[in-house]
Amino acid sequence: MSDPVILSSGHTFDRSSIQRWLDAGHRTCPITKLPLPEHSSLIPNHALRSLISNYAPINPLINSSNSHPQTLISTLTSPSSPLPSKLHALHHLTRLSHSDSLFRRRLFNSPALPGSINALVTLLRDGKGRERKEAATALYALCSFPDNRRKAVECGAVPVLFRCADSGLERSVEVIGVLSKSKEGREQMERFCGCVQILTRVFRNGSSRGVQYALMALYSLCCHSQETVVEALKNGVLEICQGLVEDDNVTVRRNSSCLVQLLRGNTHRLS
Repeated sequence: MSDPVILSSGHTFDRSSIQRWLDAGHRTCPITKLPLPEHSSLIPNHALRSLISNYAPINPLINSSNSHPQTLISTLTSPSSPLPSKLHALHHLTRLSHSDSLFRRRLFNSPALPGSINALVTLLRDGKGRERKEAATALYALCSFPDNRRKAVECGAVPVLFRCADSGLERSVEVIGVLSKSKEGREQMERFCGCVQILTRVFRNGSSRGVQYALMALYSLCCHSQETVVEALKNGVLEICQGLVEDDNVTVRRNSSCLVQLLRGNTHRLS
């Protein structure tokens, strides 16, 4: 834990973890299961953060000398790095990108950044199991920042992510959702054969988080491409989304409602 915050329930969580929980549409405390306010605030736990800071220098996993972007990127990209070292580098790259503003500035100003994104895409394409999941998590963290989305697309991320999604790696769908916010990402998705079919399968079989990002991606694509609208209608997306508007997850309900409205206004294109 590097950035402790207090939820309205009184319990403390790492900011990136609880934010991920809330972003997934959950509106209950993970510990007490009690409902949270609609706009739940995260209050910094300064006392605990101070304790963590005092502990960090004697903990080799938190030592900043081991967490410089160039060190992590070198470990990640080196062919001689053993798998545990690569996984350790991926974990810290993801965590620090979320929680450490100084690390983010160093990383995004680093000439090695394009190399790190390319290394993540390569791991997604050629890695196995946990490697691919950690690579997708790190790529998601980096692509949360708009400038990195174009870099990821240029590194060939879109087809790799769709193949990963098609093979069951749901974390890749989250990255697809983020990349769909960029013009370059949408253009690559529109060119990928089977894009709509893969997202449709996520609607049917994915978790709530996977479904919400698949909905985000397809809605964004349909807003910019009439061909995608027609393809979505042909694949029964309207009927699927009409069922999702009653989902327990508030984000899934909201995203599916937006897509239903868009598709309903274009049903005449099938005739």
